[in-house]
Amino acid sequence: MGGPARPLRARTRRPGPRAWVEPLAFAAHLPLSRADLELPSPINEHLGDHPDAEPVLIPERSYELYGDEKRLARITTHRLVTAGLLSITDHLRALSSPAPLAMYELGPAPWMLIVENSAAFTSLRRILKGWPRRHEVGWLAYGGGDHLVASLTTCLETFEERDHYVEDLLLYTDLDLDGPECAQQAAERAREAGLPPLFRRPACTARS
Repeated sequence: MGGPARPLRARTRRPGPRAWVEPLAFAAHLPLSRADLELPSPINEHLGDHPDAEPVLIPERSYELYGDEKRLARITTHRLVTAGLLSITDHLRALSSPAPLAMYELGPAPWMLIVENSAAFTSLRRILKGWPRRHEVGWLAYGGGDHLVASLTTCLETFEERDHYVEDLLLYTDLDLDGPECAQQAAERAREAGLPPLFRRPACTARS
């Protein structure tokens, strides 16, 4: 017969900070796993030492806190962020740096048309560049999917630099499973950024 059964070892759980700073007090009441604690613990320490830290870009804050500039690359989709508990602006004191939206100022009109299909974009750019009544032509942009949603806010700085703002924002999107979802997310992002309401028009073409 074998010897006595060995007692099961309790799972080790990395303890959190001795005390959470007030902005992160919610963490004391959540059943956070070791993986969960690896995210807010350095943020807690940083907030305690630098409560009024100047905002920096997310990669810079990521390197400062974790020694890895890519550690926070997907922070916007982390469950603590999507649940509204952890704020990139208030807690991380960080700024996003999305890739800019590809946009072209083809005329002075106060509108921008965003096209997510490359073939349609190429055709429309050719047509609008040769449009005889230049005052009727505005901005033309290319973008789709997650990139469009992430980069949409970058157009604000370009509008300001060119002193050419828009009153109408239009999206020409593919009529497929991803098109309407992308359009909805882009419309929400435009509203959050203070852009004009996004008017969506489906294109009966295949995704390129």
